[in-house]
Amino acid sequence: MNPIQKLKVIFGSYSAVGATFGVSGEAVRKWELHGVPAERVMAIEEATGYEVSRHELRPDLYPQESWCRCPACERSRAQGKDAA
Repeated sequence: MNPIQKLKVIFGSYSAVGATFGVSGEAVRKWELHGVPAERVMAIEEATGYEVSRHELRPDLYPQESWCRCPACERSRAQGKDAA
C-alpha cells in the first residue's frame, strides 16, 4: 500500500484527507501521481501519529537512515524492525 492509500484508510476518503490539510480530494489524488509537496510532509506525519512517515512520503528528501531519530524510526526500532 502506498502512503497516499494509507492516508485514505486512516482518514476514510481522499476528500477527508484533503479537508484535513486544506486541499481538495483531487489534489490528494494528484499526490499519488506526482508526490506529496515537501511543505506538507511534516504535517501529514504528525496528523497520522507517524503512521505515515516522512520516509514513505518523500524518500528523495528523507531517506531512511540508521541514525534517524524521528518518531517513526524510533517506533520501528522499538518493534524490532530495521529502521534503515
